[in-house]
Amino acid sequence: MQMNRVILTYSQLPWQLPASLPKAWRAQWRARLSYAHALRLSADAGAQSQTLLGVALACRLLSAASGRRVEPAELRYSEHGKPRVPGLPEFSIAHEGGWVLCALASAGAVGVDVEPLVMPASLPCWRWVFDAEERAAAGSPRAALAIWTAKEAVLKAAGASRRELPRVQVRGHHAQFAGRRWHCRTPRFAPRMVARLATALPVSNLLLQAVPASLALAL
Repeated sequence: MQMNRVILTYSQLPWQLPASLPKAWRAQWRARLSYAHALRLSADAGAQSQTLLGVALACRLLSAASGRRVEPAELRYSEHGKPRVPGLPEFSIAHEGGWVLCALASAGAVGVDVEPLVMPASLPCWRWVFDAEERAAAGSPRAALAIWTAKEAVLKAAGASRRELPRVQVRGHHAQFAGRRWHCRTPRFAPRMVARLATALPVSNLLLQAVPASLALAL
């Protein structure tokens, strides 16, 4: 069996949203993106900050994996927004509630998603994308979010559209989508956050790394 070592880095923006990163810092990082990527940035300062921090975490992981400095301008995006750097391992970025995550797999596809643990009334509108077995398993907010984030993570790994959410069938630590089986993990990095990791190959080793935003964003 092929070994698949996954590194999951996570960082929390220390600045108050929605401004998050200082304007000068955002400008410096926007300048390092490709023109096409810069056009994709949200006009919202908070969303920009989380996107740029995700790019910084991805470049950090890719640089360590490749033994060279990987620049933000090297990132390319598929039709449905899946990021990649040609010739380097696959990775996935997620952000929510001031937290930013980036997962990199040594082999095969990987996807990560994260959501804050909230009151039932504030949960995503998941019933339309859950099948009967998933609805039965969604007995608590944490359980419902674990299924939701697993679906999102699988779609990210597969490079598919969010319109395909109902087609992802989550069954505990595995999921089925597009004729293949996906392996799901539930990394714990913060008490009130729910994250799921989806990989094409079983994870032989999962390493969680906390990275301060100031270190990730150092030029």
